[in-house]
Amino acid sequence: MISFWVLVMAFVWLMFWSFGVVSALTFQLAPLVVLALIVSLAWTMETLQNVVCAATARGVATYYTVGTDQTHWDRSLLSAFTSWFGSICFGSLTVPVLRMLRAMARGLNRVHSDNEFMFSCADCFDKATSTSTKYANNWAYVQVAVHGKAFVHASRDTFSLFRQRHLDVVIKNDLANSFFVFTGISGGMLCVIVCGGWTFGTHKALTASISVVSFLIGYFMACIMMAVPQGAVYAHYVCYGENPSCQGLSASPIPKRLKELLADVDTELTKVS
Repeated sequence: MISFWVLVMAFVWLMFWSFGVVSALTFQLAPLVVLALIVSLAWTMETLQNVVCAATARGVATYYTVGTDQTHWDRSLLSAFTSWFGSICFGSLTVPVLRMLRAMARGLNRVHSDNEFMFSCADCFDKATSTSTKYANNWAYVQVAVHGKAFVHASRDTFSLFRQRHLDVVIKNDLANSFFVFTGISGGMLCVIVCGGWTFGTHKALTASISVVSFLIGYFMACIMMAVPQGAVYAHYVCYGENPSCQGLSASPIPKRLKELLADVDTELTKVS
């Protein structure tokens, strides 16, 4: 139900946004206005996705800590749009930017691997962006929702918690985030096939622009739907990190997986030494 109401809000907002894009095409600086509207779209959709993620994480964390589902989902959603909204908006702006910078740094590492100077610069840039995740990461939304912390404070505490429990080893090998991104891309491509195909048959000149807009809409709507399992995964890891002996996490696969990964790391270190 949380994702349903947020999807309705996103759909209504997208209707007004689409009218804004059409009107912006008549402006003198149309490309800049459209670019600003696309940035606004990305930030708004990311914020709505993280609202669902935080509200879900609050409910899952309550289930694990209390043992029964005593969460009022409507109150969690209301808190996400009021008490936690500032932290969610800030995180929705900073985390995607850092993620993009990390991707650029890794790309530069691959491209300039033969140039020692450029490789050193790219490696320094990569380490700087990696360090910045200590102050801005998606896992912080759990502590924002559960403990009411500010986003940077929650990010720093969550990062330290994962390092202390060695959960950073599990997260680096976790495929959940990749699956969520793939689902979003699949939703965007499905919209491109439907909308782009229809536009190609009726208004061929608009096919490219309609395809781009439909991909963005499909991608973000799919991401909002996947924010529920995403919030559950985040809460699962953070709750385990805070209290590994929690009764609700007694059947968790995390301890077994953690032992396997740590054993693999020890084996690799032994081979290197």
